[in-house]
Amino acid sequence: SADDKAARFAEASQHLQDVPAPMRVGARYSSTAKPSAGCSGATPRASDSLRVVPISVQDAKPFVGKHHRHNKPPQSGMFAVALSRGDKIVGVGIASRPVARALQDGTTLEVTRVCTLGDPNACSMIYGALRKAARALGYRRVFTYTLAEESGASLRAAGFVKDADVPARAKWTGRVWKTQQRDLFGNETRPPGPKIRWVWRLTT
Repeated sequence: SADDKAARFAEASQHLQDVPAPMRVGARYSSTAKPSAGCSGATPRASDSLRVVPISVQDAKPFVGKHHRHNKPPQSGMFAVALSRGDKIVGVGIASRPVARALQDGTTLEVTRVCTLGDPNACSMIYGALRKAARALGYRRVFTYTLAEESGASLRAAGFVKDADVPARAKWTGRVWKTQQRDLFGNETRPPGPKIRWVWRLTT
């Protein structure tokens, strides 16, 4: 009867209102929603979950140059990864041949830059992605460095362990130091203080 149809329609409408928005067919998020965590502290939306995406070293370097707190982009790199939230890149990581010649054995990589916009877990996701890529390519060790005052929590979460305390180095005085460690105005571009070296080793 018409009364029964009306009752069933009202019941279905009430059920639809109780279903969370992401589960509704065709549901969309408002373009005026608040930014995700890492920008304003708001909780990230389900549609804005972080994803590892490919990126070239040349495309990753400008991101580092714009957003890294204390380092310039590296001069070169072997490969890079990025994190996206929706269509926006929110973090990058670059892996290179080790800077220290003693570590250049052909099976070792160094993570020379990791830079994010502050999204929770972004750093550990980048370190983990670089580590997995290195293993897939046949590398057996991955090194990276942090400032002594940094906790290294993201590295531990990605499977890295502390390898050594690296004391502050005396300032270089040659042409290489002037071009790589200073900007055009003579200001230091890399922190001169002590650092911690971290390593992941292939154990199987």
